[in-house]
Amino acid sequence: MKELLPLSGIVSTLVTPFTDDNKIDIQDMQKELELGISQGVTGFLIPCDAAEAEYMDLEEMVTLVREAKQAAGNRCLIISNVNGKDRSTRLQQCEQFLTAGADALNLNLPFKPGLTEEEWFTAVADMDSFQPKFSLLQDSDMSGTGLPVEWIARAFEQFQSVRGVKVEVKSSGEKYTKIRQMTNGTMNISCARGRDQLLEAYDRGIHCFMPSGLFKLYVNTFKLYHEKSREAGKKLFYDMAPISLFTCQGGWINGCFHKEYFKRLGIFKTTNARYSTVLDSYQMRICQEMIDLSLKIEANMDSYWA
Repeated sequence: MKELLPLSGIVSTLVTPFTDDNKIDIQDMQKELELGISQGVTGFLIPCDAAEAEYMDLEEMVTLVREAKQAAGNRCLIISNVNGKDRSTRLQQCEQFLTAGADALNLNLPFKPGLTEEEWFTAVADMDSFQPKFSLLQDSDMSGTGLPVEWIARAFEQFQSVRGVKVEVKSSGEKYTKIRQMTNGTMNISCARGRDQLLEAYDRGIHCFMPSGLFKLYVNTFKLYHEKSREAGKKLFYDMAPISLFTCQGGWINGCFHKEYFKRLGIFKTTNARYSTVLDSYQMRICQEMIDLSLKIEANMDSYWA
């Protein structure tokens, strides 16, 4: 029987910085990694939706992985997101991400009408054939229940590299519990977009959380809950709830917020993005207020540990 993968804490999804001419800003990406590492993240998921991977070609994705691994070294994990829309692309991603230095792979083949059990298991088998140190299964379905728990449990049992699952479905909490029960608590479970229900996720025993940015807030929420008390973790979670609610509205709002946040910190030079949607004046006002709140909480972090 597999032992529980010792992956815990915060694995942050990378927010990709871009230059004035909309090229990936490697220098600013390295500064983002350094800030995350200095504030206690366990690793980074690169590339991913938050990184605007859908607007990148494979060469750019591989460059991100390579540069991130060179910058991070052994100080944190680099987990690469295998998100190709066809089998050939996914195979190329697996090979090239691992060659670029990725520590592990995350299969992001979302559950949707028409996805067959055979197609999904073939994708898992393909990823496993590259023998990564470990691999995760992304269970994405924000309007439904996602992958059948039976598929997840069988893949965990059948494939050697599969050690965890990244859950982001409509009713994530119930899914965490079902997966734990069906795998006897030995499958590592990551919470993703359920940051507005983070306290419940920790209560249900999830092992790892994968948000974007706000490293100090999320790392300390995790540590306060697990190292001090539930009440201490709850206090910080409740104080940062308005930020979570604002960023949970949509992927592009989350991305815009973090680009503004990193620019305020001096980590990013621009807030450029490859998606066309931008915050209007009303959203920008709230965004800046939420950044103010984030920085205020960060500055008073010692009080949560007192």
